[in-house]
Amino acid sequence: MTTAFSKAQTTKKNTPTKHPNIVFLLADDLRKDAVGFMGNSVVKTPNLDSLARKSFVFENAYVTTSLCAASRASILTGQYGARHGIVDFIDKLDQKALSNTYPAILKANGYQTAFVGKYGVGNPTQSEIEVLFDDWKGFEGQGNYWVPTDGNTYKHLTRKLEEEAIQFLETRDTTKPFCLSVSFKAPHVENINEFTPDPEYQRAYWDDSIPPPRHGTTEDYQLFPEFFRKNSESRSRWKTRFPTYEVYRENVKKYYRLITGLDRAVGEIIRQLDKEHLLENTVIIFASDNGFFLGEHGLAGKWFEHRESIEVPFFIYDPRETLSTKKKISVTALNIDIAPTILALANLRIPNGMQGTDLTPILKNQKITPRDYFWYEQHFGYEGKIPKVQGIIGKRYKYVKYYEQPEYISLFDLKKDPYETKNLLYDKTYAKLIPELEAKYNAMKAEVSAKDAQ
Repeated sequence: MTTAFSKAQTTKKNTPTKHPNIVFLLADDLRKDAVGFMGNSVVKTPNLDSLARKSFVFENAYVTTSLCAASRASILTGQYGARHGIVDFIDKLDQKALSNTYPAILKANGYQTAFVGKYGVGNPTQSEIEVLFDDWKGFEGQGNYWVPTDGNTYKHLTRKLEEEAIQFLETRDTTKPFCLSVSFKAPHVENINEFTPDPEYQRAYWDDSIPPPRHGTTEDYQLFPEFFRKNSESRSRWKTRFPTYEVYRENVKKYYRLITGLDRAVGEIIRQLDKEHLLENTVIIFASDNGFFLGEHGLAGKWFEHRESIEVPFFIYDPRETLSTKKKISVTALNIDIAPTILALANLRIPNGMQGTDLTPILKNQKITPRDYFWYEQHFGYEGKIPKVQGIIGKRYKYVKYYEQPEYISLFDLKKDPYETKNLLYDKTYAKLIPELEAKYNAMKAEVSAKDAQ
């Protein structure tokens, strides 16, 4: 299949510099296994797949909060939510925090910074935008998929964002390196329950077989405690999106159509980079702000600690590294790693307050200290309809507290039970492990919450 990247031309080369251009592409609610390069054999993402084959693909990438606003704040600041404090859709980063985000630091050091799409961390004022971006094509809130153009016509939002990204590339200041952040709404639903793809893709996946969700039965949902099931927003959305296999199948196809539309936009952005002879000195990063339940555990939405909610696709394309070093990376990567990695790519100092890890040594075949655990938290309660959680997640064990119900703790052995179907808290086999995990939990809680100097 011909893709934007496979057709890229290299007849004119720019000499790579220590301040490369950076394009950061962020999907919304795109789960790890909903792209071809992470093993999905149904969804069509040829442009992303082609780019991923030339990139460092992080096979174990997670978000530290599975909520749009909080995760996007973590991406901007390189901090856990316990430090940046964004837990809902109203709160904003204060001036000090803004000045220590990756776009503000790039802008202050000579980069032309641009933003297109869903910002998602409160509604920034003009003065706040000016701290971060030279060029702003962001929108407030969740946005709508159908946006008005001239007269009485409308355009799908994904195509509009694609065009705005290309417009920036066409009109940028060619004397400066740039960082373009494109934040898609796709494949997020619209109006809570409506998947709204571009009609261009209405026939896509028409004849494809969609398997039912893994561990998605009513019996699986009944495994949650009563407080979780009472007045549950996640179950309420499941009843609208996935109540029968037929409704589930059609909504998954619409979800995939949104993803294919996003992939097309990525391809057009790559074509424009090639047209401008920029590919040889432009790093491209692709990620998602969180995962998404497609009926697993009888749930819809995200928020919780299960793998479908917190695992995301993530890769870094760096043309300055030789093709032979491109490979899949098993080291755990987090959304809080994006900001320090972008700054390191630009050869700029990383603020002390950033809690994420600079991943650039991996791009040079160097080792970094792997995490044994990372902190997970989600404090958006939605009027009591979403239980709040915090805990620690490692390669082998996941130990998470629903802290408003202190008697309930989830313990999963991910090696024996990768899809988290059995809570082992009261299994005698794991009794000696629990004090160790509790001590680690308390230590990490104190560590991530510490307000170190920026």
